[in-house]
Amino acid sequence: MLESAKASSFVGSIPETYDRHLGPVLFDPCATDLTRRIDPDATPVLDLASGTGRLTAPLLQRLNPGPQFAVVALDLNPAMQLFARAHVPSPRVRRSIGDARQLPFANGVFAQVVCQHAVMFFPDKVQAASEVLRVLRPGGAFHFNVWASIEYNPLQQIADTVGAQMFPSDPPRFYQTPFGYSDAKRIERDLAQGGFRSVAIEQVDLVGRCSSAEHVAIGLVKGNPILGEIQTRGTHSADDLVAALARELQRQYGMGAFEAPMRTLVIKATA
Repeated sequence: MLESAKASSFVGSIPETYDRHLGPVLFDPCATDLTRRIDPDATPVLDLASGTGRLTAPLLQRLNPGPQFAVVALDLNPAMQLFARAHVPSPRVRRSIGDARQLPFANGVFAQVVCQHAVMFFPDKVQAASEVLRVLRPGGAFHFNVWASIEYNPLQQIADTVGAQMFPSDPPRFYQTPFGYSDAKRIERDLAQGGFRSVAIEQVDLVGRCSSAEHVAIGLVKGNPILGEIQTRGTHSADDLVAALARELQRQYGMGAFEAPMRTLVIKATA
């Protein structure tokens, strides 16, 4: 879930490109790691900032059979929800549009809340934590992950560098945005201020894989709001940046099947 202007930027072709080109390399490994940490018998689960459903699908596989629905998938962006509804159809999922700062649910209705790579975008993280705590049952868990700092995530660091080289007078800055919430002390403090009594944070190193450097370059340029920044500048096309980024990724990681390291922080906060 991206708030305000960022959420409205995930429209048109971006959700599909984001899912197809970034989903396998960036989000599937993180979703596999995150879902293995949840209690498979504790339902219902709120999939907060559910996006295109890259976490929703493995959640459904992880949760044991039980009630008619097991997951509530909530996102601020209707375009993302529309895509997810078509690509993760299941009677065990209910979908909702809403803001993390004002969740549209009663107190204590969820056994668990999970959120993949979205908390860093919430404008008021303490308020969001307070809302998550409100909708959790006593003793329930809030599982989420955020990216570690950009130097430990070379894909986006390379994309940021190539973008700055192509637009030297006014470089696009969105690549920095997802990595601005990587301070464990700050995360602990925000969750404590939101009312959580116990917080555990683990650093996790993973590997992202896809078919080629060009495949992931398309996602890094055309599958996120950087596309709007490029179109606004008008001096180079998105295709120009895709080509330049693919060349640099190939130079650093080679041709053919592609893999690169990435680092995330995984948090469990207990109500």
